Formats: sequence, structure tokens, C-alpha cells
Amino acid sequence: MTQERIVEGETLTPEAVEALVTGGQRALSAARPEAAAVCFERVLGAQPQRADIWALYGETLTALARFEDAIQSFCRSLVLQPGNAAGHNNLGTLLVARWRDEEAVASFRRALQLEPDYIPALINLGQCQVRLGQPAEALEPLARASNGDPQSAAAAHWLGTALLCLGEGEQAIPHLQRATTLDPKLVDAWTNLGTVLAEQNQPEEAEICFVRSLALHEDIDVRDRLSKLLPHSADAAASM
Repeated sequence: MTQERIVEGETLTPEAVEALVTGGQRALSAARPEAAAVCFERVLGAQPQRADIWALYGETLTALARFEDAIQSFCRSLVLQPGNAAGHNNLGTLLVARWRDEEAVASFRRALQLEPDYIPALINLGQCQVRLGQPAEALEPLARASNGDPQSAAAAHWLGTALLCLGEGEQAIPHLQRATTLDPKLVDAWTNLGTVLAEQNQPEEAEICFVRSLALHEDIDVRDRLSKLLPHSADAAASM
């Protein structure tokens, strides 16, 4: 449990607390989560009502792959500061990583109750709904995210993916194209764009997308789709 490493009752001067917080943040930024954990644990031992430190400790525990402890830490932070939209979004992101999508949806919705136009939560909610097989429900938050941040490749990609899942391939294409333009390394966007272009009887364009996807990440399913598109596709894939 998270609390087992925190000994409450330690007395620290304000200067010592500030030094530990600064040291923990620097260690976390430098990818030294073990050192960061020690700093934050000491601060929480002296000041257990610090919602901001519980949140930082949650980030640290996530970096240490102590995911269940991290969830507890984020929850503790939100008990102390329930109006923190970013905190609810961060908790939801961690729940998604632990395959607890339905709980994550509740966290993202809570974040949006607090900040209705919070782009990260809109994207995360829509993505989660697509994963849960609810693409129709995902359209509204993803459209809001894409309109609110036209430079977000993730918003464009997931909006296009939701439309693809609904069989609206023609509508999906411009969103997926925009996603690949905004982030040319977004593998899934290339794959999904290739899929919808193939369905729209545009094999040459689909081939280009599948080749780009495979150049970024080898995937046997994508390679199989590519080999079936055109007689020369297998040669194109083999030459990469």
C-alpha cells in the first residue's frame, strides 16, 4: 500500500519541505523516480494534507510501475482537492492503462463536469468510448476536442476512427488525413487511413498508408492487408 512507506508525524521546517519538493520534482523530471519517491514520502509524512504532493507522488509511482499504489495516491489527492479537473483526467488515464475503462470514463466525465472544454479529457473520454465499442457516443467529445484544438493529431485520429467504426468511411478520411499530417509518426492513423481508403476502393492511396505504417511499426495484420491490395504491394513492402 502507498501509505506503508509514509511515516506521518515527521517535523520539517518550511525550508526543508520546499527543498524536498523541489528535489522530488527535479528527480522526477530527470527520470529518477526512486529518488523522487523518497522526497515526496518525507513531505507527505510531515504534511499529509498536501493534495499537490499526493498527485506528484502518483506520477512518481506510475513511473515506478506501482500502478495500484499510484491510483490510490491520485484518489487521495482528489479527496483533498475534488475540484481538480486535471487530477481526474490523470486518474482516468491511469485507469485506462490498467484496463479499467468504465471507471476511467467516470473520471473523464468528472473532469469535464469541472471544465467542460478541457481538451485532454474530451480526447480521453472519446478514445475510451471507442475502445468500449461506443463510437456513436464518442463523436460528441471528439468533435469538440478537434474543434477546440485543430492542431491535435490525437483528436483528429480518434474522431476519424470513431467514424470508421460507424461505417462512415468517407467522413473519416479527412480527419485521418489531418492526423497523419499533424503527426506523421502516428502509426494507427496511417493504418486506419489505409483501411478506410481500401474500403473506398482507392487501393493505390491505401497502399501508401500501409507502407508508411509498416515503416514505423511492423505488424503482420497490416502487412497482410498490404499484400492483398495490389499485385506489386508485396514487392513494395519487401523492399522497405
